[in-house]
This record gives sequence, C-alpha cells and structure tokens, in this order.
Amino acid sequence: MAKARPSLNPDDYQEGGGLFGNNGVNVTWVKCEYGKWTYPGTDTEITAALITMKTEEGKEVLQPYSVGIGFEPSNDGKTLEGDGALKKSTKLAMLMKSLVDSGFPKTKMPTDSDLSGFEGLKVRMLQIKSDRDKKQGKDGKMYVPTDLLVDSLIALPGEKKGKKSAEPEETGDEKEEKAQEVVMKVLENFPKGIQKKALLSEVYKILKEEGMKLAEANEIGKIVFKDEFLKDKPWEYNPKSGMVG
Repeated sequence: MAKARPSLNPDDYQEGGGLFGNNGVNVTWVKCEYGKWTYPGTDTEITAALITMKTEEGKEVLQPYSVGIGFEPSNDGKTLEGDGALKKSTKLAMLMKSLVDSGFPKTKMPTDSDLSGFEGLKVRMLQIKSDRDKKQGKDGKMYVPTDLLVDSLIALPGEKKGKKSAEPEETGDEKEEKAQEVVMKVLENFPKGIQKKALLSEVYKILKEEGMKLAEANEIGKIVFKDEFLKDKPWEYNPKSGMVG
C-alpha cells in the first residue's frame, strides 16, 4: 500500500498544537530535497526539507525546514511519506505560505509534497521575527527567535529574464514615476512612516493588486530599494535608521 504524500498548498495545512542578516538576501534554490537533520550541538534528529540556497555572490547555504512528526523522506528524497497533513506551525509550512504570499501561483504548489519543482526558484529571503517565546543565546541574553522565510518572489524556475513582450517597455523615467507613485500609496497607509525593508514588501503587495506582471514589479522594486531614489522626494528618508515617511 502506497504511503500518503502531504500537499504543500497552504490551503491543505492543519492547525498544529548569520548569513541572511536583517535586510534579506537574493538567492536561488539550487537543490530541494527531504532528509534527516540533526540540530547542531544536540542528538536530536528530525525529518526536514533541506533547501540549498545560492546567493548572488555564489555562496551556497543548506537551510533545514522541519516537517513535523509522522513523516519520513522517500527513498529518492523528493517527497514525504506519512499520514495526515502538514501542520501550520512547522517550518516547511511557514516557508511555503511565505512563498505563496509573495506571489508564487498557488495552482503550481505540489499536492504530493514533491520539492524538486522548486529548484531554480529565485527569491529574496528574510529573517522574520517569530511570535514564539524568547530564547536564551550562548551569550546569556534573551533573543526573539526568527524564521528564514520568503520576502519576495524574483523569478519562477525556468523563467528567463529579459523576455521580449508585445507590450511597449516603460522608460527609466516612467518606472521611477511609477515607483514614486506606489511609495506614496504605501505611506498613505503608514502615516508615521515605515522601515525600508518593510516598504518593499508593501510596494509588491500594491503592484500585485494592480495586476502588474512579476518582471515589471521587480524592476519597480529595485528602484524603490535604492537609497538614491528615496532621497530628495516628497517624503523624509533616514539612511541610518532606514525609516521612510
């Protein structure tokens, strides 16, 4: 009897009982598989999704995402075998939800837990503060735990940059005008100002709501993220604090 393979679509989840810093890093998921992972400094072994991420500088990092109890990796490492659905509280569920929230088509999410289709995915990863209780670090201080999740989608696997379109391309000035327009819309919702890294996420949300294509939205996002663009505009910008508003 074949073992069940859980869906990675967020709609199917159930309720559960150094390098990336704070500014985010653009990476490509070069290898996605399941395997066993032992937490450093412990004997605790778990089943996890093992995502190898490659930065634009060429550095590769293996990042584990727990899948919860009751699952084992398949022999080829591509899928999970076990009973039931992923719990929303697992790291893999959180990762997949952040990916969908960033614009990854939910219809393309595998329903058999197969990770291999994500290889080649280009995203921006960001350490997001968790709502879990603070933990004591090696230095004795208490820290708020963070989870490395998708902040924005850059390109789907196999998607080619610079693909020709039948629609006329915007000029640099038009793109900058659009960038300024969307930032002003964001600031209407944040009258007290917003951090630069959070601003970018809000910009993507608005562009997505407007129906802008991902490639075009990425161009606008690149403009918004530049300090040069944020200076001398109808808003205040503090490069040291990263506050815009």
